[in-house]
Amino acid sequence: AEVKKTLEASIWDNGQDLLVDIARRENLKLGPNRQMQELMLRRNELILEASANLSAGTRLEVENRMQNINAYYTHLITEAARKYPDEGLGDEIARWQKKEEESAGLSRTLAVLLGVTGVLVLVLCVVIVVLMRRRKQRTDSPVTAFTETDQVVIGSPVPVNQTRSKDAVVSGAAVTVAAPTREKA
Repeated sequence: AEVKKTLEASIWDNGQDLLVDIARRENLKLGPNRQMQELMLRRNELILEASANLSAGTRLEVENRMQNINAYYTHLITEAARKYPDEGLGDEIARWQKKEEESAGLSRTLAVLLGVTGVLVLVLCVVIVVLMRRRKQRTDSPVTAFTETDQVVIGSPVPVNQTRSKDAVVSGAAVTVAAPTREKA
């Protein structure tokens, strides 16, 4: 049983070496194709059968039989290498690569959009802060709104204790007040 396992492993190893050698000679970039592997499987089975019949014939007959099987299947495997070139995943690999390229392009586009959005949010925040500060500066002004009961004096204010007449001109102390003005457009 141990000898049989060693023989099977040896035949399998020899077959794999032969497959790789033929694939290399026939310029198969992806290695042995499926047809070649199936033929090698059949070749290995026949060689094992021939070696099992060692007791039925002379050693020379069995060796000749094994050499004939090997030569025949080497020829068939070489033909399969020429007839059935690299199979691989072919179109599936191309589709996968195309999807990956599209995904990378989409990722770059998404990154640019997120970057632009981030910059816009930052600019908007800065504008809001500037506007809030300007508004605060306007409310800190000493100039206030007048109510209907207030008297507005253009020029100098009139002291409260002076008598007022409708047509009289009254003089008072000069007051300087800073007031915001609108710029000319």
